[in-house]
Amino acid sequence: MRLTSRHFGRLVCAAIIVQAATATADPIQITGGALTTIGLNGSPDFTLVADGFVVTGGRGDFGGTGPASCSPCAPGDLIPFDSTYSGSSLGTGAAHVDGVTYPHLYYAGVFQFLAGDVLFPVASGPVTLTVPFQFRDKAGDPAFMSGYLDSEMHTAVFRVTLSGQGTAVGRFREGPEGLYGFVDVTYLFEPASAVPEPASLSLVGTALFGLGVRGWRKRRSPA
Repeated sequence: MRLTSRHFGRLVCAAIIVQAATATADPIQITGGALTTIGLNGSPDFTLVADGFVVTGGRGDFGGTGPASCSPCAPGDLIPFDSTYSGSSLGTGAAHVDGVTYPHLYYAGVFQFLAGDVLFPVASGPVTLTVPFQFRDKAGDPAFMSGYLDSEMHTAVFRVTLSGQGTAVGRFREGPEGLYGFVDVTYLFEPASAVPEPASLSLVGTALFGLGVRGWRKRRSPA
């Protein structure tokens, strides 16, 4: 089929629509804030911070907390730091999304923290364990959440997917007979490290190559 100017225009419009749809589906990158769970049956309290996005929540139901599954813990145990919070465990709170402030919202969604296992050390006194985490599930899908104006969750004011990374910090208290009890775990969000895009790296390499050729020519030119 011959590609006319009309067909070309339609293809360009279709490409723009696909790009716009992809851009809106990209997860929000969480760059600050934290989620903390205290005690074996504690509910999470959290603040998620990103560009144009600040959400606080808590006072929900218990979520599945990895380090809490080891209590009591003993030296040599592998402590799981994966945690999952979903449904009503996200609780309620305030949010500021796209320039609009909501004093009170009800949350639903799934937060999963992948951090792996940490070997419990031989110690005396309080123990703090740290490990990096990813804010996504094991299939690589991002976390997601919705904010509702009513407890029946009829009126959603936002629905977003979320990604991020940071450091998980678990604290344990020494008990009798050298065993330890879980105190709390905090997932501290941190900005992603700045990594040059492949295109940027290519441009830098081209520039350096050009400078090298110019210097070589100067050295080769007669005095």
